[in-house]
Amino acid sequence: MAPGKRAGRGVNRMQAKKGEISAIAIRVILLSAAIAAILAAIAFFTHHYKAALSIGAGAGIGSLSFLALVVTISGAANPGRMGVRKGLLAALGLLKIAAVGALLWWLIFEKIVDPIPFLVGFGAVVLSLVVEGIRAGRAMERAG
Repeated sequence: MAPGKRAGRGVNRMQAKKGEISAIAIRVILLSAAIAAILAAIAFFTHHYKAALSIGAGAGIGSLSFLALVVTISGAANPGRMGVRKGLLAALGLLKIAAVGALLWWLIFEKIVDPIPFLVGFGAVVLSLVVEGIRAGRAMERAG
């Protein structure tokens, strides 16, 4: 078989994996947005406006952080195309953590958000990751 054809199949497999990762990421972000919207609506309608803002900010920053992680991992899955090295991935991970930490510190220091509702919103992303993991595990059990 020609080498080009084998490489093409490998590329197709890699693109399929990236498509699966993208689909999972989209489901996680949509589910976390739905959870955060419900929680923020409850806080808003009980006249806790700052809590509603904090929940939304937490879910938004958590989703952006998760999205940055997905993009970094997707880039690492194809190192030949992007030339990504382990040291660069570690640096990007540390930069992401530092940026989230600095943003969180600023939001709390300036009293823009309340810490507990912010963590509830951030937890919506974690909860949606758990739900998606359970769903994927059950799908694998049915398939295997």
